[in-house]
Amino acid sequence: MNSKLKSLSVVFLFLCITNTYGARRFVRSDRQLTHKISIIHPGISLQEKVNCELVEVISPYSATSSFYMDVESVVCGSKECEIVMVRVHWNALGEFTDLELRNGNTLEKNEGIEFSKEDYQKLDRILKDKASPLQTYYKYELVSTNHANAMDAFSGATVEIDKSAVVEGAVWTCYTLWYWANGDVVDAIRNITSQKYTNQQLQQLVLGSNQGYQIFALEELIKRKSYSEISVAAISKIAQKSKELFNLAIAYFEKSNDQLYFRFVSETYKESNEYEARGLLNSLMKTKFEYPTGFFEEISDENIKRASYQEIDLFLTLLDAKAYTSKKIQTNTCMLLEHNEFLISRRAYWYLKKYQLNEENAIKINSFKEKNKNKL
Repeated sequence: MNSKLKSLSVVFLFLCITNTYGARRFVRSDRQLTHKISIIHPGISLQEKVNCELVEVISPYSATSSFYMDVESVVCGSKECEIVMVRVHWNALGEFTDLELRNGNTLEKNEGIEFSKEDYQKLDRILKDKASPLQTYYKYELVSTNHANAMDAFSGATVEIDKSAVVEGAVWTCYTLWYWANGDVVDAIRNITSQKYTNQQLQQLVLGSNQGYQIFALEELIKRKSYSEISVAAISKIAQKSKELFNLAIAYFEKSNDQLYFRFVSETYKESNEYEARGLLNSLMKTKFEYPTGFFEEISDENIKRASYQEIDLFLTLLDAKAYTSKKIQTNTCMLLEHNEFLISRRAYWYLKKYQLNEENAIKINSFKEKNKNKL
């Protein structure tokens, strides 16, 4: 290859490279669709929606789309603020991927100080934190009227915020961009993406290895009220893979019917860890479904094997709330009087004390009372 061809190759390669805080170029064969959306941005208003143009990038080299939107870097309460246009990028699930500054623009902190390389890196981490404490504040809680001309919107923060959640001197910029990256735009993107999938494809995603897509597919199947045999089997299979999937699986079956719901609870409880057991018992506490005959007895058989006070207490509280008892449950609970953890045996005693027990169980509870009368 001669030197001229080598030079052309280098130039072409450079133009195709994506630079997170520089010039991003899309391949010419990419197709772009503009979606007009209306969203709430708490930094602007909690009541009035903002009209935006969300661009979907469809590449022939990728099975999924990506998205971007051009927004102002800061919603400013002072004319002294330095506002620049930035391009926020998301993947097909509405997950923030990167922030792009164009045409040589830079972000600034208080006093007109430009962001450093470390500031940009920290900002990237902040915007990728979906659980950021920034979401717990309304905009006026972040600012003070003591410095009306401050560069960072109204001023610096007047509340204590975890320093890891903001770039120092750029609280308002972080707040504004976090809500662009993680606010209502995310739902808009996920809605657009969901329209591309059939129920069968969503079932396949549920059984896949990408948890982000599993959660997305499960949420969509809940919205679609898809309770086919295949959907139910797929969701039951992955329910205990993570806390996030488990919580969604409970929500899915809570919206199904009594037969599917109680089958899921019964089968899952047998293999549940402490977190899952508590989740199932809390779900049973609020369900409006009519309990099938023998259901509580079946759960009781499993519950007495539990080592956790919280699980046993929650089950007995559930029985009290539903005003339910039986000889089988009373006999099972009497077994807990011999538990090596006194908190559990005492909890069983106070549950049993309310009932007229058969002779055998009455002897057990009276014996426990006599033995522990100074600790009850």
